[in-house]
Amino acid sequence: SWNWSRPYKNPDKRVNTLIIIGNYMKPRLMADLIQIETKQPILLLPAKAEGKIYFVPSKDETLTIPDDDLQSFIKYLSPDKILVLGDKRYVPQDYIAKIDPKQTVIKVENEKWEKIAAMVSSFLGLTYLERRYKANEAKIESGELYRPEWADSLEPADKIGETPKGDVIVDETVIVDETDEANSKNSEPTDLKISSEPKLIDDTKVVPK
Repeated sequence: SWNWSRPYKNPDKRVNTLIIIGNYMKPRLMADLIQIETKQPILLLPAKAEGKIYFVPSKDETLTIPDDDLQSFIKYLSPDKILVLGDKRYVPQDYIAKIDPKQTVIKVENEKWEKIAAMVSSFLGLTYLERRYKANEAKIESGELYRPEWADSLEPADKIGETPKGDVIVDETVIVDETDEANSKNSEPTDLKISSEPKLIDDTKVVPK
């Protein structure tokens, strides 16, 4: 957990881009792929009210950031720019309001996450992001990347059927391999939520061979 007496282990390392996302499948996939190329940290916001805020550096261990300390923590990191992915359904305005107005915030919104990947690729000059995202997006609901909690409780015959409708909490302590489009008509994203502490994707499994 965040401790002001023992802050982020590498405060001497400059944070060029702080990636802020909601704890949903597609944003997580996007952010992890960006991190593979840039080595920049991710600030992971909870998908549920009772969820936790995680700071996920490229190499150091993940930190839990108390909501009351979020504003001070972002200011302490002093990133050159803050990249917010997804609209207010993924990153509520309450969190944006905690960012110091003097800090540069870039918001990238689109109903199609593959288009967000294309925009971020162009903006950050990333070579592989768009291709990797497109290659892995379809695997999310198939269970190749993350296994939903309900999967282990089903009979083998049931596992062949369709994924249950609606938001499905994912037990992300069970990552099977590498690492739904948000419906604009709904008040909340239809993308899958991730529960528990985040784990970085093994990029050796993400990159197509």
